[in-house]
Amino acid sequence: MSGHWSNLYTQYFVTDNALCLPVLRQEQFAEIFRRTQQIAESMEGEGSTPKVSLDMEHLQVADYATFPPITQQQQEAIRRLQAAQPIRTDEMAYLALRSLIGLFWEEPQSEDDLRRAAAYDIALEMVLTEVSPSVAQALAQHDAPLPYWGRLGFLRVMGTIPDEQIEALRLDRFACVLLKDPAFNARSFQYEDHGLVGLNFALEPILKNLNRMLLHFFHTQEMAGPRRLERAWASLAPVVAYFWARGAVATNRLSPIHVLFDESMASHAHAITASQVDFIIRHELGHLALDHAKRLREVKDDTEAKVALRHEFEFAADAFAQGSLRSALYSQLRVNLQWIQEPTSAVEADRKGLEALHEHQREVSGVRLLFIYMDTVDQMGQLLKRRIGDAIRFRAQLDSHPSPRERLTRLDVFHVGEYAPTSELLRYAEGFFADVLDYANKLDEAALVAPLRDLY
Repeated sequence: MSGHWSNLYTQYFVTDNALCLPVLRQEQFAEIFRRTQQIAESMEGEGSTPKVSLDMEHLQVADYATFPPITQQQQEAIRRLQAAQPIRTDEMAYLALRSLIGLFWEEPQSEDDLRRAAAYDIALEMVLTEVSPSVAQALAQHDAPLPYWGRLGFLRVMGTIPDEQIEALRLDRFACVLLKDPAFNARSFQYEDHGLVGLNFALEPILKNLNRMLLHFFHTQEMAGPRRLERAWASLAPVVAYFWARGAVATNRLSPIHVLFDESMASHAHAITASQVDFIIRHELGHLALDHAKRLREVKDDTEAKVALRHEFEFAADAFAQGSLRSALYSQLRVNLQWIQEPTSAVEADRKGLEALHEHQREVSGVRLLFIYMDTVDQMGQLLKRRIGDAIRFRAQLDSHPSPRERLTRLDVFHVGEYAPTSELLRYAEGFFADVLDYANKLDEAALVAPLRDLY
């Protein structure tokens, strides 16, 4: 944040470094890229090489029970939650490395360029699969190390909330933690005088993979081949099974290869993912700030009434998140437009204001994509359950929330007097996922289940 803006949480962006451990040393990075090039050139011969992007929130791990401000009660709650369903370091290491490292290329000019790009991504996948066990072994030597992306998202959100709002809502009572449970993306844990935001440890890598996949298909429409929808279904089916099936899904099946062209695609995927993670955190903070768990416990044992109330609480948490997002925009504008008190020209202040508005629009678009993804996973899970539920055990339902479409409709109420956010990418996403669902609906059972073979 710029200008006068700061609060308690902004200081932790710096001080957290002392509590973190690196996932890889510099020489290990060099070896990964050397080995990747070696394998790719054995497949396609010598030639051009990709550029590399590193999403730094996966470069470090830490014990979430050590991040301030935290109470002894929160530390004990974190330990209990982690002990109940431990995160395997081999799963965590693979997903962290896959989300950390991205390759991107110049726009392809020939079929050879496409094959070379694909060869490098296949080679990277092979190398990360080889490297992950040794990284996992090193991480296992430390107490409860988890990827930093959850804490970073928490700080991004809390850093946008004015101190007076933090005090009024008592948001300083809450902390975050990464957990293992495919049954949820995130959930809140409310105790007597504190609470925790729990995030699925695979959530950020899965979201980033979906964003990379969408951008890949969006930017390669002119190169579309006859197997385009088949490739899309093969990429999505394991993710759907991860959330819907009762058996554990191998994490290295959650990040299929999708070639990115142009550095802006890589940075766009990263930015969209951050917006989606932040909205999820804001949503869970809404549950905690509004005492939803306590209020739900006070309802008599009436299933129908509880379901209705739970749905209203989800709408309310979405509204809290959306309101918090707008509040962050207003706070940023307030800082950027204080040019009367600062040695800054009106033109410069206007430029900063427009940048804040564009950033807000990007975040809102990322949130809308999040609901499109949730709706896609919901519909595809229902399809798999209906068609192959006798062969694979699926959950009775994905969760107890209202449908993603219902939630998005409620959020659109916030745009009264405005058009709901849209963009070329959002419109493409709606049509693309509808086409993939239609394609999957028409498959015979053998083709439908093909991407799920050897999944568990």
